[in-house]
Amino acid sequence: MKDREKAKQLRNIGYNYFGPILVDFCRWLHSERKIIEYNNILLFVARDGHLLKRIYNTLYPEESCEYFLASRISRHFSELTSIEKVAAELRSSASDYSYRNALKIWYDLKLPLFFNLQHPKEKEGHARHHLSFYDFAIQHSDLIFEKALIHRKKYLEYTQRIIGSKHPIIVDIGYKASTQAFLSDLLEHDVSGLYMVTHKEAMRVCKDSGLIRSYDGLFVSAKDQKSVVNNYRFVFEAILTAPSGAFVAFDQLGQPLFERDVRSQITRQIISNIHSGILDFANDATCSKRKIEQIENSKCKVKCLLSSPTKTQAQLFEGLEFCDSFKTTEQLYIVSPQSKRFDSFSLWAEGQLRADDINLWDPWRAFGSVCVPIAKPFLPKGQYLRLKTNCRKFIFDKL
Repeated sequence: MKDREKAKQLRNIGYNYFGPILVDFCRWLHSERKIIEYNNILLFVARDGHLLKRIYNTLYPEESCEYFLASRISRHFSELTSIEKVAAELRSSASDYSYRNALKIWYDLKLPLFFNLQHPKEKEGHARHHLSFYDFAIQHSDLIFEKALIHRKKYLEYTQRIIGSKHPIIVDIGYKASTQAFLSDLLEHDVSGLYMVTHKEAMRVCKDSGLIRSYDGLFVSAKDQKSVVNNYRFVFEAILTAPSGAFVAFDQLGQPLFERDVRSQITRQIISNIHSGILDFANDATCSKRKIEQIENSKCKVKCLLSSPTKTQAQLFEGLEFCDSFKTTEQLYIVSPQSKRFDSFSLWAEGQLRADDINLWDPWRAFGSVCVPIAKPFLPKGQYLRLKTNCRKFIFDKL
């Protein structure tokens, strides 16, 4: 009974809060695409575009759109067009978990037991018995280069097959518009982009690669709080993500390779229930004019939920993981479960603090109330949220 009640409440969260804003975004997409190019196709970028495409198909089933495979690591691999670039990329990424994980998937390389992520510069003047990432990976630079060229060729074939003669429009949550820049370079012509929000870094892409428009913030600062999507981007990413691992690369036959999806059953259930409510709202929005007012007020409703959740609402998100195993091995949650509260970070500070049991004794809470506001201007958003939700772990990890 408790599980069924929680599932119902999560569907209500999807229906009443995230459903309206995502439907409104898709309605905005529908109007914006009409003024870009007549013969165009929307490319909903993996993995955040998976649910958005389903909503759009529900609202506009006759319009052309595709789910487009892309990821940071797949873009990096496609850009390794020379041996020199391979060596430079491996050296610059020596401390990045993405290459260790992706190389294991792409090349089926069996990493030695004594493998670590020591940067090559750290070895200078010190006798080390461990093999660094660079030492290991550079031995396979010829193979990496060979497979990178194959991947780029297959990526181009895959993209051309999807878009045909149509003008491609990238659809994503947004931020830096890096997929748009990559696709423009790959196709050697302009590509447009329609986003929920974009950061200042996207201005260069707009100048070099094609038109950019944004639904809830155009070229805003990464720390901008006026855009609800930007301010709570980690919550949106965790909810929108597709039920699959990240795309890694295309093999010689043009088949996509994916990272293994390691999310917990709790995370899957939370996302599935919220998605169910969102899609129910999208279906209802196609046949009920009474939903229009709810859609128009969607940003205010979501902002209210995320900035001032009730304890019950915040606790519904306990255990929802924020997974990006290509970039980090940290345990990240939207709201940490109580059993892992002091061993993990949370990326929705208002939700975590509201969900916490106030009877838990934490001597770091008083210390955090002093140091967190001081450190906020100097930290990126993700690091600031780590400090705010687990001050003790953040400081000891840095030490």
